[in-house]
Amino acid sequence: MNNCLEYLKQRTGRYPILYSRKSWLDPYVDMRQVPEVDLWIARYASIPPGKKYAPEYPTPPELPNHTHNWLIHQVGDKMPPIGCQSKTMDYDRWNGDEAAVRAYFGYTGEEPEPPEPPAEEVPLYKAVVVTTPPNRLRVRFSPAGNFKRWLQSGEEVDVYQELGDWRRIEADGWSAAEWLQRIDETPPGEGENIFYSQRDPRWGEDYMGASIIKMKNEGCLVTATAALLTRLGFPETPGTYNDKASRQGGYQYPNLMYWGFPHILYPQIVKSEDKSFSYGTGFESYLNNILNDGRDALGMVDFIPGGTFNQHWVRIYKREGGLYYLHDPWYGNSQALHARYHKLFRIVAYARRD
Repeated sequence: MNNCLEYLKQRTGRYPILYSRKSWLDPYVDMRQVPEVDLWIARYASIPPGKKYAPEYPTPPELPNHTHNWLIHQVGDKMPPIGCQSKTMDYDRWNGDEAAVRAYFGYTGEEPEPPEPPAEEVPLYKAVVVTTPPNRLRVRFSPAGNFKRWLQSGEEVDVYQELGDWRRIEADGWSAAEWLQRIDETPPGEGENIFYSQRDPRWGEDYMGASIIKMKNEGCLVTATAALLTRLGFPETPGTYNDKASRQGGYQYPNLMYWGFPHILYPQIVKSEDKSFSYGTGFESYLNNILNDGRDALGMVDFIPGGTFNQHWVRIYKREGGLYYLHDPWYGNSQALHARYHKLFRIVAYARRD
């Protein structure tokens, strides 16, 4: 107990008031070993037979052995309520008058300065809702908590806090990160690791090549390639890259990726690796060589592992702690390869020419 008392004094500058009763302190605590603290002594009477309330126990209370003073005496615990809905109330007496109470807590009679208003919280960034209309996004009172309200697709919000798969967008409002795409206020710079989403409203509704297929539906490879080019020092968004590919022969009819287009667009780069893995395994050493060279790799995965193969492309950008980390264009986020896909069925990479 003494360690606790000393710790509180160290943190606050004074010992706390010790609340107890003589009947407990005497058998369990040698008060000679306790620092001089202010005592709040509980000593009160029971409700007499046939009565509704207990009488007030007379002050002063009996003091524990080896103590000499008291600060507060709890004189009752089942006494008449005063101005409230409780059935009974605790009553206490201060050892002194009102002036003594005020002096104890340092009240001088002057009104204290009003507290500074809380600083306005600054958002981390802006984000846009990337659900597919007419689908909306739930706002919850806490992560995975009760429903609060809806956000519409395309609506912009401020993000104040990140917690796992959840983002706080207001004081008591959280939404799933999966459906929130960060909006970057400035264009990406060379080497920037940016996590685009193919469903971002800025380009999600754009058609790919000569088809009527939209970026939000099948634009994973275009999105991953735009991020890869940005990392190589040629800033592109999925929107700008798709536009160039659509107008300058970047698609094989109607919307198949033309792998030679990046180095037609930017002669400074070349497709340096392209290898398939029939069973999705055995890719590690091949991928490690690319990552160890400080480059990203495009990887083909099965979007819904275990069923009919659904081709999907991601960008793998690092290996750390034995895990591979990827940018998934569908979600616009970063995740470990093993968290969803596990296998890679094809790897393609680009490099700057010497």
